[in-house]
Amino acid sequence: MDAGLETALVMYYPGRMDGGKVVNQLLCNVDLMPTLLEFIGADVPQGIDRNSFLNLLKPAESNLPTRDHSFSELTWHDQYHPMRSVWTGKFKYIRNFEDGPSVYLPLDIHRIFRELS
Repeated sequence: MDAGLETALVMYYPGRMDGGKVVNQLLCNVDLMPTLLEFIGADVPQGIDRNSFLNLLKPAESNLPTRDHSFSELTWHDQYHPMRSVWTGKFKYIRNFEDGPSVYLPLDIHRIFRELS
């Protein structure tokens, strides 16, 4: 597993999106709102940091690029654990400012895994 943020997004809409499609593009959480607004035909507000990735959900256009870089941060979840990262299509830099594991599991997620095992 590649350590980092890697957050899965699963979408299903019968008749509008084909199932079983895997997209490997650089996306940001801030891209979700404009994507959903564009999907339902609503106006996307101007002046927001956005990049709709609706084009990636269309079968014929799955290779269109969205972002060429992405910045992210974690400061606090269940404890102070400051991290920052920058990603490009080719490189990734993650900086942990405190000692800790390579892959950080927040306490609530850790408890779920412990209860399942």
